[in-house]
Amino acid sequence: MVVPERIDGSPAAADMQVETVITGPPTDPVDRFRALPLPAWERRGDYQDIRFDVAEGMAKLTIARPEVRNAFRPQTLFELTDAFTAARDDPTVGVVILTGQGPDAFCSGGDQKIRGDDGYLGDDDVAR
Repeated sequence: MVVPERIDGSPAAADMQVETVITGPPTDPVDRFRALPLPAWERRGDYQDIRFDVAEGMAKLTIARPEVRNAFRPQTLFELTDAFTAARDDPTVGVVILTGQGPDAFCSGGDQKIRGDDGYLGDDDVAR
């Protein structure tokens, strides 16, 4: 078998074996945090489509429509806007986490069941 050489005469990189200095199983950098207690989330606001919780300098906004894979509708957007504004204006909040409820999807986009010819229909059947 002929080993390809580079112009300088050394073997090609694909044929060279490199010794590693890493030994043992991989370490998970998050392991040290797993034993810590979970935050005591405090519910804020009264919303239909989302949950707004605050704990330890964090605000967690959860789109809570898992039955439609968290598809948003005008009501969802109004509630998210209100909750983001409240989180922004709260001096105890340093970070906002946006998530979706359920195992299937973070957010599948706009809810096509309420889409009209002129846009997404609100609870009052007016396109937004």
